[in-house]
Amino acid sequence: MDFVFVTYCSEKWIRPCFESLMHSDSDMAEAAIYVVDNGSADRTVLCLEQMKEKYEKYVKTFQIVKEDANLGFGKACNIGFQRGNSQIVCFFNIDTQVYKHTLARLEQSIQNADKKTVLWELRQFPYEHPKIYDVQTLETSWSSGAAFAVKREVFARIGGFDERFFMYAEDVDLSWRIRSFGYRLQYVPDSVIVHHAYQKPGEIKPVQYVHGIVNHLYLRYRFGDFKAVICGHLLFFFCLCRPEVFPGSKKMLWRAYCDHFKFIACFTDKRCCGTAKEFQPFFQKWDYEMIRQGAYYWNEFPAANPLVYIVIQVFHHENILKQTLLSLKNQTYANLKILVLDHKGNKGIETMIRQEFKDMRIYYRTARRQRDRLKIISEWIRDKNNSYVYMTNDHFLFYADHIEVLIRSLEKSEYHAACTEGFCNKVIVKSWNPYVDAIGHYKKRNNRFHSQKCDCAMYHAKWYFEQVKNKKRNENRMQYIPKTTYIYRTIKIKVRTHIKKTGIDI
Repeated sequence: MDFVFVTYCSEKWIRPCFESLMHSDSDMAEAAIYVVDNGSADRTVLCLEQMKEKYEKYVKTFQIVKEDANLGFGKACNIGFQRGNSQIVCFFNIDTQVYKHTLARLEQSIQNADKKTVLWELRQFPYEHPKIYDVQTLETSWSSGAAFAVKREVFARIGGFDERFFMYAEDVDLSWRIRSFGYRLQYVPDSVIVHHAYQKPGEIKPVQYVHGIVNHLYLRYRFGDFKAVICGHLLFFFCLCRPEVFPGSKKMLWRAYCDHFKFIACFTDKRCCGTAKEFQPFFQKWDYEMIRQGAYYWNEFPAANPLVYIVIQVFHHENILKQTLLSLKNQTYANLKILVLDHKGNKGIETMIRQEFKDMRIYYRTARRQRDRLKIISEWIRDKNNSYVYMTNDHFLFYADHIEVLIRSLEKSEYHAACTEGFCNKVIVKSWNPYVDAIGHYKKRNNRFHSQKCDCAMYHAKWYFEQVKNKKRNENRMQYIPKTTYIYRTIKIKVRTHIKKTGIDI
Protein backbone atom coordinates (compact mmCIF):
# COMPACT_ATOMS: atom_id res chain seq x y z
CA MET A 1 0.00 0.00 0.00
CA ASP A 2 0.94 3.63 -0.52
CA PHE A 3 0.04 6.12 2.22
CA VAL A 4 -0.38 9.79 1.26
CA PHE A 5 -0.54 12.55 3.87
CA VAL A 6 -0.81 16.34 3.47
CA THR A 7 0.53 18.66 6.17
CA TYR A 8 0.16 22.36 6.81
CA CYS A 9 1.26 23.66 10.21
CA SER A 10 0.46 20.22 11.59
CA GLU A 11 3.32 19.57 14.02
CA LYS A 12 1.15 18.46 16.96
CA TRP A 13 -0.48 15.64 14.92
CA ILE A 14 2.61 14.13 13.29
CA ARG A 15 4.00 11.98 16.10
CA PRO A 16 0.69 10.32 17.16
CA CYS A 17 -0.27 9.75 13.52
CA PHE A 18 2.89 7.91 12.49
CA GLU A 19 3.35 6.09 15.78
CA SER A 20 -0.12 4.58 15.46
CA LEU A 21 0.56 3.64 11.84
CA MET A 22 3.84 1.90 12.63
CA HIS A 23 2.37 -0.02 15.59
CA SER A 24 -0.57 -1.45 13.64
CA ASP A 25 -1.01 -5.19 13.11
CA SER A 26 -0.48 -4.77 9.37
CA ASP A 27 2.92 -5.57 7.83
CA MET A 28 4.45 -2.16 7.03
CA ALA A 29 7.56 -3.54 5.32
CA GLU A 30 5.95 -3.10 1.88
CA ALA A 31 4.28 0.21 2.74
CA ALA A 32 5.37 3.45 1.09
CA ILE A 33 4.73 6.75 2.88
CA TYR A 34 4.54 10.05 1.01
CA VAL A 35 4.03 13.30 2.92
CA VAL A 36 3.42 16.55 1.03
CA ASP A 37 3.97 19.68 3.12
CA ASN A 38 2.14 22.77 1.91
CA GLY A 39 4.72 25.37 3.03
CA SER A 40 4.28 25.02 6.80
CA ALA A 41 5.65 27.93 8.87
CA ASP A 42 6.00 25.96 12.14
CA ARG A 43 8.07 22.88 13.07
CA THR A 44 6.07 20.52 10.86
CA VAL A 45 8.92 19.68 8.45
CA LEU A 46 11.36 19.15 11.34
CA CYS A 47 8.90 16.74 13.01
CA LEU A 48 8.45 14.90 9.71
CA GLU A 49 12.18 14.49 9.31
CA GLN A 50 12.40 13.06 12.84
CA MET A 51 9.68 10.53 11.99
CA LYS A 52 11.45 9.65 8.76
CA GLU A 53 14.73 9.04 10.58
CA LYS A 54 12.95 6.86 13.15
CA TYR A 55 10.77 4.74 10.87
CA GLU A 56 12.35 4.82 7.41
CA LYS A 57 14.07 1.45 7.93
CA TYR A 58 10.75 -0.25 8.71
CA VAL A 59 8.97 0.76 5.48
CA LYS A 60 9.72 0.50 1.76
CA THR A 61 10.08 4.25 1.42
CA PHE A 62 9.39 7.40 3.43
CA GLN A 63 9.44 10.56 1.30
CA ILE A 64 8.80 14.16 2.32
CA VAL A 65 7.82 16.56 -0.48
CA LYS A 66 8.33 20.19 0.51
CA GLU A 67 6.25 22.79 -1.30
CA ASP A 68 6.86 26.54 -1.03
CA ALA A 69 3.19 27.49 -0.72
CA ASN A 70 -0.16 26.10 0.36
CA LEU A 71 -1.36 24.34 -2.79
CA GLY A 72 -4.60 23.10 -1.28
CA PHE A 73 -5.57 19.62 -0.15
CA GLY A 74 -6.48 18.07 -3.52
CA LYS A 75 -3.42 19.24 -5.43
CA ALA A 76 -1.07 18.12 -2.64
CA CYS A 77 -2.74 14.68 -2.59
CA ASN A 78 -2.20 14.36 -6.33
CA ILE A 79 1.50 15.17 -5.91
CA GLY A 80 1.85 12.47 -3.26
CA PHE A 81 -0.08 10.00 -5.43
CA GLN A 82 2.30 10.52 -8.38
CA ARG A 83 5.30 9.52 -6.25
CA GLY A 84 4.04 5.98 -5.58
CA ASN A 85 3.23 2.88 -7.61
CA SER A 86 1.27 0.51 -5.35
CA GLN A 87 -2.06 -0.82 -6.59
CA ILE A 88 -3.88 0.52 -3.50
CA VAL A 89 -3.38 4.09 -2.27
CA CYS A 90 -4.55 5.28 1.16
CA PHE A 91 -5.27 8.97 1.69
CA PHE A 92 -5.31 9.78 5.42
CA ASN A 93 -5.56 13.18 7.09
CA ILE A 94 -2.56 13.95 9.24
CA ASP A 95 -4.82 14.49 12.29
CA THR A 96 -5.83 10.80 12.30
CA GLN A 97 -4.66 7.75 14.22
CA VAL A 98 -5.25 4.10 13.36
CA TYR A 99 -6.01 1.30 15.81
CA LYS A 100 -3.95 -1.88 15.74
CA HIS A 101 -6.58 -3.73 13.71
CA THR A 102 -7.54 -0.85 11.37
CA LEU A 103 -5.31 -1.63 8.40
CA ALA A 104 -5.67 -5.42 8.62
CA ARG A 105 -9.47 -5.11 8.43
CA LEU A 106 -9.21 -2.62 5.61
CA GLU A 107 -6.99 -5.02 3.65
CA GLN A 108 -9.48 -7.84 4.26
CA SER A 109 -12.36 -5.74 2.90
CA ILE A 110 -10.32 -4.86 -0.19
CA GLN A 111 -9.51 -8.53 -0.82
CA ASN A 112 -13.17 -9.56 -0.46
CA ALA A 113 -14.57 -6.80 -2.68
CA ASP A 114 -15.88 -7.38 -6.19
CA LYS A 115 -14.25 -5.87 -9.27
CA LYS A 116 -16.66 -2.94 -9.43
CA THR A 117 -15.77 -1.74 -5.91
CA VAL A 118 -12.72 0.53 -6.16
CA LEU A 119 -12.82 2.80 -3.10
CA TRP A 120 -13.13 2.00 0.62
CA GLU A 121 -14.03 4.55 3.29
CA LEU A 122 -12.94 4.02 6.91
CA ARG A 123 -15.22 4.75 9.88
CA GLN A 124 -14.23 7.77 11.95
CA PHE A 125 -14.11 8.03 15.74
CA PRO A 126 -15.23 9.76 17.88
CA TYR A 127 -17.61 11.42 15.41
CA GLU A 128 -18.78 9.07 12.68
CA HIS A 129 -19.71 10.72 9.42
CA PRO A 130 -23.53 10.85 9.58
CA LYS A 131 -24.44 10.17 5.95
CA ILE A 132 -26.49 7.04 5.27
CA TYR A 133 -25.20 3.98 3.44
CA ASP A 134 -26.64 0.65 2.28
CA VAL A 135 -26.81 -1.48 5.42
CA GLN A 136 -26.84 -4.73 3.41
CA THR A 137 -24.02 -4.13 0.91
CA LEU A 138 -22.24 -1.29 2.79
CA GLU A 139 -22.20 0.66 -0.48
CA THR A 140 -21.99 4.42 0.04
CA SER A 141 -22.83 7.27 -2.32
CA TRP A 142 -19.71 9.29 -1.51
CA SER A 143 -16.64 8.94 0.66
CA SER A 144 -15.13 11.35 3.13
CA GLY A 145 -11.61 12.39 2.14
CA ALA A 146 -10.36 12.13 5.74
CA ALA A 147 -9.54 8.41 5.45
CA PHE A 148 -10.06 6.19 2.41
CA ALA A 149 -8.26 3.73 0.13
CA VAL A 150 -8.64 3.64 -3.64
CA LYS A 151 -7.37 1.59 -6.58
CA ARG A 152 -4.51 3.41 -8.29
CA GLU A 153 -5.67 2.68 -11.85
CA VAL A 154 -9.13 4.16 -11.23
CA PHE A 155 -7.81 7.23 -9.41
CA ALA A 156 -5.43 7.86 -12.30
CA ARG A 157 -8.12 7.25 -14.92
CA ILE A 158 -10.41 9.97 -13.57
CA GLY A 159 -7.52 12.41 -13.08
CA GLY A 160 -7.35 12.33 -9.29
CA PHE A 161 -8.67 15.18 -7.19
CA ASP A 162 -9.87 18.25 -9.07
CA GLU A 163 -7.21 20.79 -8.06
CA ARG A 164 -9.62 23.72 -8.50
CA PHE A 165 -11.13 22.68 -5.16
CA PHE A 166 -8.75 24.25 -2.65
CA MET A 167 -10.38 22.53 0.33
CA TYR A 168 -13.71 20.81 1.08
CA ALA A 169 -16.15 19.03 -1.28
CA GLU A 170 -13.25 17.68 -3.36
CA ASP A 171 -14.01 14.27 -1.83
CA VAL A 172 -17.64 14.40 -3.02
CA ASP A 173 -16.47 15.42 -6.49
CA LEU A 174 -13.96 12.55 -6.59
CA SER A 175 -16.56 10.03 -5.37
CA TRP A 176 -19.19 11.09 -7.87
CA ARG A 177 -16.78 11.07 -10.80
CA ILE A 178 -15.75 7.53 -9.85
CA ARG A 179 -19.39 6.44 -9.63
CA SER A 180 -20.20 8.12 -12.95
CA PHE A 181 -17.92 5.54 -14.60
CA GLY A 182 -19.93 2.68 -13.10
CA TYR A 183 -17.69 1.92 -10.10
CA ARG A 184 -18.85 1.47 -6.51
CA LEU A 185 -17.69 2.85 -3.17
CA GLN A 186 -17.80 0.80 0.04
CA TYR A 187 -18.01 1.84 3.67
CA VAL A 188 -15.83 -0.27 5.99
CA PRO A 189 -17.28 0.16 9.51
CA ASP A 190 -14.92 -2.48 10.96
CA SER A 191 -11.90 -0.40 9.97
CA VAL A 192 -11.90 2.50 12.44
CA ILE A 193 -9.66 5.54 12.49
CA VAL A 194 -9.55 8.32 15.09
CA HIS A 195 -10.02 11.70 13.45
CA HIS A 196 -9.42 14.84 15.50
CA ALA A 197 -11.69 16.89 13.27
CA TYR A 198 -13.37 19.08 15.89
CA GLN A 199 -12.23 20.51 19.21
CA LYS A 200 -15.86 20.61 20.32
CA PRO A 201 -19.20 19.39 18.89
CA GLY A 202 -20.70 21.69 16.30
CA GLU A 203 -17.53 23.75 15.90
CA ILE A 204 -17.70 26.15 12.95
CA LYS A 205 -14.47 26.58 10.99
CA PRO A 206 -14.44 29.73 8.83
CA VAL A 207 -12.49 28.13 5.94
CA GLN A 208 -14.74 25.06 5.96
CA TYR A 209 -17.88 27.20 6.08
CA VAL A 210 -16.93 29.45 3.13
CA HIS A 211 -15.30 26.85 0.86
CA GLY A 212 -17.98 24.28 1.68
CA ILE A 213 -20.72 26.59 0.41
CA VAL A 214 -18.97 27.84 -2.74
CA ASN A 215 -17.65 24.41 -3.71
CA HIS A 216 -21.18 23.07 -3.28
CA LEU A 217 -22.19 25.36 -6.16
CA TYR A 218 -19.41 23.90 -8.31
CA LEU A 219 -20.80 20.41 -7.72
CA ARG A 220 -24.25 21.55 -8.79
CA TYR A 221 -22.76 22.95 -12.04
CA ARG A 222 -20.91 19.70 -12.78
CA PHE A 223 -23.47 17.09 -11.74
CA GLY A 224 -26.81 18.85 -11.40
CA ASP A 225 -29.42 20.11 -13.83
CA PHE A 226 -30.66 23.67 -14.27
CA LYS A 227 -33.08 23.36 -11.36
CA ALA A 228 -30.31 22.11 -9.05
CA VAL A 229 -28.12 25.10 -9.99
CA ILE A 230 -30.91 27.61 -9.33
CA CYS A 231 -31.66 25.99 -5.96
CA GLY A 232 -27.97 26.24 -5.06
CA HIS A 233 -27.91 29.99 -5.67
CA LEU A 234 -31.11 30.46 -3.68
CA LEU A 235 -29.54 28.58 -0.78
CA PHE A 236 -26.50 30.84 -1.02
CA PHE A 237 -28.57 34.02 -0.76
CA PHE A 238 -30.45 32.51 2.15
CA CYS A 239 -27.07 32.24 3.93
CA LEU A 240 -26.47 35.94 3.29
CA CYS A 241 -29.86 36.86 4.75
CA ARG A 242 -29.45 35.03 8.05
CA PRO A 243 -27.29 36.28 10.95
CA GLU A 244 -23.53 35.87 10.67
CA VAL A 245 -22.26 32.51 11.93
CA PHE A 246 -18.93 34.10 12.88
CA PRO A 247 -17.63 37.69 12.64
CA GLY A 248 -17.05 38.64 9.02
CA SER A 249 -18.68 35.49 7.60
CA LYS A 250 -20.95 37.37 5.17
CA LYS A 251 -18.08 39.42 3.77
CA MET A 252 -15.91 36.31 3.26
CA LEU A 253 -18.81 34.46 1.67
CA TRP A 254 -19.68 37.28 -0.74
CA ARG A 255 -16.06 37.65 -1.83
CA ALA A 256 -15.75 33.92 -2.51
CA TYR A 257 -19.08 33.96 -4.38
CA CYS A 258 -17.89 36.73 -6.70
CA ASP A 259 -14.61 34.90 -7.36
CA HIS A 260 -16.34 31.60 -8.15
CA PHE A 261 -17.77 32.94 -11.44
CA LYS A 262 -14.27 32.68 -12.97
CA PHE A 263 -14.48 28.88 -12.85
CA ILE A 264 -18.07 28.21 -13.89
CA ALA A 265 -17.03 27.23 -17.43
CA CYS A 266 -14.64 24.60 -16.04
CA PHE A 267 -17.36 22.95 -14.01
CA THR A 268 -20.09 23.04 -16.63
CA ASP A 269 -17.80 21.01 -18.90
CA LYS A 270 -18.90 17.45 -18.10
CA ARG A 271 -16.30 15.59 -20.17
CA CYS A 272 -14.48 14.55 -16.99
CA CYS A 273 -17.55 12.51 -15.95
CA GLY A 274 -18.72 9.11 -17.09
CA THR A 275 -22.15 8.16 -18.37
CA ALA A 276 -23.18 5.30 -16.04
CA LYS A 277 -26.97 5.28 -15.79
CA GLU A 278 -26.98 3.93 -12.23
CA PHE A 279 -25.25 7.07 -10.96
CA GLN A 280 -27.61 9.79 -9.81
CA PRO A 281 -26.30 12.82 -7.86
CA PHE A 282 -28.19 13.75 -4.71
CA PHE A 283 -28.61 17.27 -3.35
CA GLN A 284 -30.56 17.96 -0.19
CA LYS A 285 -29.95 21.58 0.70
CA TRP A 286 -26.22 21.61 1.58
CA ASP A 287 -25.94 17.85 1.98
CA TYR A 288 -25.04 15.23 -0.62
CA GLU A 289 -26.89 12.35 1.03
CA MET A 290 -29.54 11.74 3.68
CA ILE A 291 -28.09 12.48 7.12
CA ARG A 292 -28.48 10.31 10.21
CA GLN A 293 -29.08 12.01 13.53
CA GLY A 294 -26.07 11.86 15.85
CA ALA A 295 -23.34 13.65 13.90
CA TYR A 296 -21.73 14.63 17.20
CA TYR A 297 -22.52 11.50 19.15
CA TRP A 298 -19.30 10.39 20.90
CA ASN A 299 -18.57 6.89 19.61
CA GLU A 300 -16.52 4.43 21.67
CA PHE A 301 -15.82 0.71 21.60
CA PRO A 302 -17.55 -1.32 24.36
CA ALA A 303 -15.25 -1.98 27.32
CA ALA A 304 -16.39 -5.62 27.64
CA ASN A 305 -17.62 -8.27 25.22
CA PRO A 306 -20.89 -9.65 26.65
CA LEU A 307 -23.02 -12.05 24.65
CA VAL A 308 -26.03 -10.45 22.95
CA TYR A 309 -29.06 -12.63 22.21
CA ILE A 310 -31.08 -11.24 19.31
CA VAL A 311 -34.65 -12.45 18.90
CA ILE A 312 -36.22 -11.80 15.49
CA GLN A 313 -39.93 -12.45 15.06
CA VAL A 314 -40.82 -13.21 11.45
CA PHE A 315 -43.93 -11.76 9.85
CA HIS A 316 -42.95 -11.68 6.17
CA HIS A 317 -41.35 -13.58 3.30
CA GLU A 318 -37.83 -15.02 3.65
CA ASN A 319 -36.42 -12.32 1.34
CA ILE A 320 -37.51 -9.66 3.82
CA LEU A 321 -35.86 -11.55 6.67
CA LYS A 322 -32.73 -12.07 4.57
CA GLN A 323 -32.22 -8.31 4.38
CA THR A 324 -32.51 -8.03 8.15
CA LEU A 325 -29.95 -10.80 8.64
CA LEU A 326 -27.55 -9.21 6.14
CA SER A 327 -27.61 -5.98 8.14
CA LEU A 328 -26.88 -7.98 11.32
CA LYS A 329 -24.03 -9.77 9.56
CA ASN A 330 -22.39 -6.37 9.03
CA GLN A 331 -22.50 -5.41 12.70
CA THR A 332 -19.24 -4.18 14.18
CA TYR A 333 -20.09 -5.99 17.42
CA ALA A 334 -19.47 -9.68 16.76
CA ASN A 335 -20.52 -11.58 19.91
CA LEU A 336 -24.08 -12.29 18.77
CA LYS A 337 -26.49 -15.20 18.82
CA ILE A 338 -29.66 -14.90 16.78
CA LEU A 339 -32.98 -16.67 17.27
CA VAL A 340 -35.40 -16.53 14.36
CA LEU A 341 -38.97 -17.13 15.57
CA ASP A 342 -41.26 -18.00 12.67
CA HIS A 343 -44.97 -17.57 13.38
CA LYS A 344 -46.13 -19.53 10.32
CA GLY A 345 -43.58 -22.30 9.79
CA ASN A 346 -42.29 -21.24 6.37
CA LYS A 347 -39.75 -23.93 5.31
CA GLY A 348 -38.11 -21.51 2.90
CA ILE A 349 -36.80 -19.46 5.84
CA GLU A 350 -34.95 -22.37 7.44
CA THR A 351 -33.43 -23.34 4.08
CA MET A 352 -32.31 -19.78 3.39
CA ILE A 353 -30.63 -19.50 6.80
CA ARG A 354 -28.84 -22.83 6.38
CA GLN A 355 -27.56 -22.02 2.89
CA GLU A 356 -26.67 -18.33 3.10
CA PHE A 357 -25.74 -17.66 6.74
CA LYS A 358 -23.56 -20.63 7.68
CA ASP A 359 -20.95 -18.40 9.31
CA MET A 360 -23.43 -16.85 11.76
CA ARG A 361 -24.88 -18.33 14.95
CA ILE A 362 -28.52 -18.39 13.90
CA TYR A 363 -31.16 -20.70 15.38
CA TYR A 364 -34.55 -21.27 13.78
CA ARG A 365 -37.71 -22.16 15.70
CA THR A 366 -41.43 -22.21 14.89
CA ALA A 367 -43.98 -21.01 17.44
CA ARG A 368 -47.51 -19.92 16.68
CA ARG A 369 -48.63 -18.93 20.19
CA GLN A 370 -47.18 -16.13 22.28
CA ARG A 371 -46.84 -18.46 25.29
CA ASP A 372 -44.76 -20.91 23.25
CA ARG A 373 -42.55 -18.13 21.95
CA LEU A 374 -41.75 -16.88 25.45
CA LYS A 375 -40.91 -20.42 26.55
CA ILE A 376 -38.54 -20.93 23.60
CA ILE A 377 -36.81 -17.59 24.28
CA SER A 378 -36.39 -18.36 27.97
CA GLU A 379 -34.90 -21.81 27.31
CA TRP A 380 -32.64 -20.54 24.53
CA ILE A 381 -31.08 -17.74 26.62
CA ARG A 382 -29.06 -19.68 29.17
CA ASP A 383 -26.79 -17.00 30.62
CA LYS A 384 -29.25 -14.48 31.96
CA ASN A 385 -26.89 -12.76 34.40
CA ASN A 386 -24.12 -11.50 32.15
CA SER A 387 -25.79 -11.03 28.81
CA TYR A 388 -28.19 -8.78 26.90
CA VAL A 389 -31.32 -9.57 24.94
CA TYR A 390 -32.43 -7.61 21.93
CA MET A 391 -36.03 -7.97 20.76
CA THR A 392 -36.89 -7.07 17.19
CA ASN A 393 -38.65 -8.31 14.03
CA ASP A 394 -38.08 -8.50 10.30
CA HIS A 395 -39.41 -4.99 9.70
CA PHE A 396 -36.00 -3.67 10.77
CA LEU A 397 -32.65 -3.06 9.12
CA PHE A 398 -29.64 -2.02 11.19
CA TYR A 399 -26.69 0.23 10.59
CA ALA A 400 -23.38 -1.45 11.35
CA ASP A 401 -22.84 0.25 14.71
CA HIS A 402 -26.35 -0.40 16.08
CA ILE A 403 -25.53 -3.12 18.62
CA GLU A 404 -22.19 -1.49 19.49
CA VAL A 405 -23.89 1.81 20.38
CA LEU A 406 -26.51 0.11 22.56
CA ILE A 407 -23.95 -2.01 24.43
CA ARG A 408 -21.64 0.92 25.12
CA SER A 409 -24.50 3.13 26.31
CA LEU A 410 -25.79 0.50 28.75
CA GLU A 411 -22.26 -0.06 30.04
CA LYS A 412 -21.95 3.60 30.99
CA SER A 413 -25.42 4.03 32.52
CA GLU A 414 -27.59 2.56 35.26
CA TYR A 415 -30.46 1.86 32.90
CA HIS A 416 -31.63 -1.68 32.20
CA ALA A 417 -32.85 -0.91 28.67
CA ALA A 418 -31.91 1.34 25.77
CA CYS A 419 -33.13 2.33 22.33
CA THR A 420 -31.84 4.57 19.57
CA GLU A 421 -33.24 6.89 16.95
CA GLY A 422 -34.34 5.43 13.62
CA PHE A 423 -35.62 6.05 10.13
CA CYS A 424 -38.94 4.86 8.76
CA ASN A 425 -39.37 4.16 5.08
CA LYS A 426 -41.92 2.53 2.84
CA VAL A 427 -40.93 -0.56 0.86
CA ILE A 428 -43.12 -1.78 -2.00
CA VAL A 429 -42.47 -5.42 -2.93
CA LYS A 430 -43.04 -5.93 -6.66
CA SER A 431 -41.76 -9.49 -7.09
CA TRP A 432 -40.64 -12.34 -4.83
CA ASN A 433 -38.64 -14.42 -7.29
CA PRO A 434 -36.51 -12.65 -8.27
CA TYR A 435 -36.96 -10.30 -5.37
CA VAL A 436 -37.68 -6.75 -6.54
CA ASP A 437 -38.69 -3.84 -4.34
CA ALA A 438 -38.97 -0.06 -4.46
CA ILE A 439 -37.82 2.00 -1.49
CA GLY A 440 -39.51 5.25 -0.54
CA HIS A 441 -38.22 8.35 1.22
CA TYR A 442 -36.61 8.17 4.65
CA LYS A 443 -38.56 9.70 7.50
CA LYS A 444 -37.63 10.16 11.13
CA ARG A 445 -39.01 7.56 13.57
CA ASN A 446 -38.73 8.85 17.13
CA ASN A 447 -38.26 6.32 19.94
CA ARG A 448 -37.77 8.91 22.63
CA PHE A 449 -41.10 8.30 24.30
CA HIS A 450 -41.50 4.62 23.55
CA SER A 451 -42.63 2.43 26.43
CA GLN A 452 -41.65 -1.07 27.50
CA LYS A 453 -43.12 -2.39 24.26
CA CYS A 454 -40.44 -0.67 22.18
CA ASP A 455 -39.90 -3.00 19.22
CA CYS A 456 -36.18 -2.30 18.78
CA ALA A 457 -34.78 -2.15 22.31
CA MET A 458 -31.95 -3.88 24.14
CA TYR A 459 -32.34 -5.13 27.72
CA HIS A 460 -30.22 -6.66 30.43
CA ALA A 461 -31.33 -10.29 30.12
CA LYS A 462 -31.93 -10.90 33.84
CA TRP A 463 -34.01 -7.76 34.22
CA TYR A 464 -35.99 -8.51 31.06
CA PHE A 465 -37.10 -11.95 32.26
CA GLU A 466 -38.00 -10.58 35.69
CA GLN A 467 -40.32 -8.13 33.96
CA VAL A 468 -41.86 -10.90 31.84
CA LYS A 469 -42.27 -13.27 34.79
CA ASN A 470 -43.90 -10.69 37.04
CA LYS A 471 -45.89 -9.16 34.18
CA LYS A 472 -44.67 -5.71 35.17
CA ARG A 473 -44.62 -2.59 33.14
CA ASN A 474 -41.35 -0.83 32.57
CA GLU A 475 -40.54 0.71 35.95
CA ASN A 476 -37.08 1.72 34.83
CA ARG A 477 -37.15 4.50 32.26
CA MET A 478 -35.60 3.38 28.99
CA GLN A 479 -32.43 5.17 27.97
CA TYR A 480 -32.78 7.16 24.77
CA ILE A 481 -29.69 7.44 22.55
CA PRO A 482 -29.82 10.39 20.10
CA LYS A 483 -28.26 8.59 17.16
CA THR A 484 -29.95 7.02 14.12
CA THR A 485 -28.85 3.39 13.91
CA TYR A 486 -31.75 1.49 12.33
CA ILE A 487 -34.41 1.62 9.61
CA TYR A 488 -38.01 0.55 10.20
CA ARG A 489 -39.70 -0.64 7.01
CA THR A 490 -43.41 -0.48 6.36
CA ILE A 491 -43.95 -3.32 3.88
CA LYS A 492 -46.53 -2.99 1.12
CA ILE A 493 -47.08 -6.08 -1.03
CA LYS A 494 -48.10 -5.89 -4.69
CA VAL A 495 -47.58 -9.59 -5.41
CA ARG A 496 -51.01 -10.87 -4.38
CA THR A 497 -51.11 -13.97 -6.57
CA HIS A 498 -47.74 -15.22 -5.34
CA ILE A 499 -48.80 -14.80 -1.73
CA LYS A 500 -51.87 -16.98 -2.28
CA LYS A 501 -49.87 -19.71 -3.96
CA THR A 502 -47.27 -19.98 -1.22
CA GLY A 503 -49.76 -19.57 1.58
CA ILE A 504 -47.73 -16.84 3.24
CA ASP A 505 -49.81 -14.49 5.33
CA ILE A 506 -48.37 -10.99 5.15
